[in-house]
Amino acid sequence: MGHRGATIAAALDPHPLTAQEQEELFVRIDDIQRHGFLIVTDGDNLVLGILTASDLADQLKLRVEPFILLGEAERRLCRLTDRLPMDELPTGSGVRKTRAAGKYLTLGQYPEVLKDDTCWATLAWPYEQDDLVRRVTAVKEYRNELAHWGMDAPETKTEALTEIRQLLSLLKLIDHDPRP
Repeated sequence: MGHRGATIAAALDPHPLTAQEQEELFVRIDDIQRHGFLIVTDGDNLVLGILTASDLADQLKLRVEPFILLGEAERRLCRLTDRLPMDELPTGSGVRKTRAAGKYLTLGQYPEVLKDDTCWATLAWPYEQDDLVRRVTAVKEYRNELAHWGMDAPETKTEALTEIRQLLSLLKLIDHDPRP
């Protein structure tokens, strides 16, 4: 291909892999991985575009990122609240029962812990209590919607993703553990 006379036509694959737009994506992922791309055609065999491995990686990031962010938020909240003594945990919300059973609190239980003035005083976080409770509650609601398949495309909820990122930024300032 380093010749002066080389043309694009000479470099073309005469039989590139194609896929119909209605085909199942997962059936063709191995082809995309092996060859780097597929040419996508419609029912009349007209070319609609090219689907590349990079396109798949971009979509994977979009689809997986919400789960990664939620997992990190839960782990950091767990680490930061795990030092609260059992007798200071709120009663009546199941928080003490969960902890007594040796289980981790759920994302839905953290707002209850943070609302509790005794817990908040023990944590001594440098934030406004109401603001942090609001943030954790918003993240909890997004997580519940996601976990119960209340949305088709979690990455389109940009406000919720921004809320998670902002909460994580705050938690990272007080959780000095470098692990996510």
